[in-house]
Amino acid sequence: MERVCRLARLSRSSYYAAKQRSENPPAMIHRRGPRPAIGDADLLSLIKADLDASHFDGEGHRKVWARLKFGQGLRVSRRRVLRLMREHKVRRLPVVDRHGKLVGIVSDKDLLYASPSPATTLAVWEIPELLGKLRVEKVMTHGVITVTEDTALEEAARIMADSKIGGLPVMRGGSLVGIITETDLFKILLELLGGRRPGIRVAVAVPSIKGELSKITTAIFQAGGNIVGIGMKNILGSNGDTAEVVLKVQDVNRETLLTALRPVVNEVLDIREI
Repeated sequence: MERVCRLARLSRSSYYAAKQRSENPPAMIHRRGPRPAIGDADLLSLIKADLDASHFDGEGHRKVWARLKFGQGLRVSRRRVLRLMREHKVRRLPVVDRHGKLVGIVSDKDLLYASPSPATTLAVWEIPELLGKLRVEKVMTHGVITVTEDTALEEAARIMADSKIGGLPVMRGGSLVGIITETDLFKILLELLGGRRPGIRVAVAVPSIKGELSKITTAIFQAGGNIVGIGMKNILGSNGDTAEVVLKVQDVNRETLLTALRPVVNEVLDIREI
């Protein structure tokens, strides 16, 4: 042992002290100071309730934190709200300056591209230090496309599709009041097509001319059916001459519905009970 300590340039007393510490580690010391007034589970419930009460989906953590603190008097750090929103996949964060003016938007893709690759040669302890020095302004998208509160949903959807983006900040004057995302549009599409209601889903092909939709709805009404969802689009390759109409119908059986529709449509493309 004396030889080992001499080679390691370590005294025997230091060696035995280190050995004793490794064999009998000290008990974990709890942090001093006041404990949080609310647990993570309760705080997450409040965050989700706040987002559900909002008219828009995907609001940034600053807005949520401000409403929790100043609206409900809850003492909680903004960093903690952000951590919970990230852990539970509450996505998309608009970026505002100290005056509340929108200056950019950060998405999960921006954060992914800013993070080191799994194949990085950086040491484990170097990655947090590197990310800690990275500012939001370096990874956020500038020149954000926005809409106003009275923008029609289909116009917002067209902008998102044409621009190939997944969300649009919603402005009231110069102030950010929310964000509309592709998830919001999916929810609206679900409602328009009657996706949450049981019934018979039928898709038909009709000439793309005036009055055809009226014939379909009249035939369903006379058969005793109730339309709870409807959508319409041009059929690809038809040069705009033929349209596909999708309906969700209740209060009528499948055979009765087929009998009523066949005389007023070109073709029944699909019919099924959902």
